[in-house]
Amino acid sequence: MPTRNINLTDRLDAFIESGMRLERLRAAAEEGEEAYRRGEFADIEPEALASHIARHGATARR
Repeated sequence: MPTRNINLTDRLDAFIESGMRLERLRAAAEEGEEAYRRGEFADIEPEALASHIARHGATARR
């Protein structure tokens, strides 16, 4: 199939990229909702939330 190379304006490029980020965000939210429905979650008390994020936040980004 033939392809075409095009140059987008900065504004259109940002628009397309933001749409792609939105789709990834929606997919992540759906994955989280499905895990919640399956009971795959941790119930964390509000006062323990900061330390939980500090322990697990960096590893979750890998």
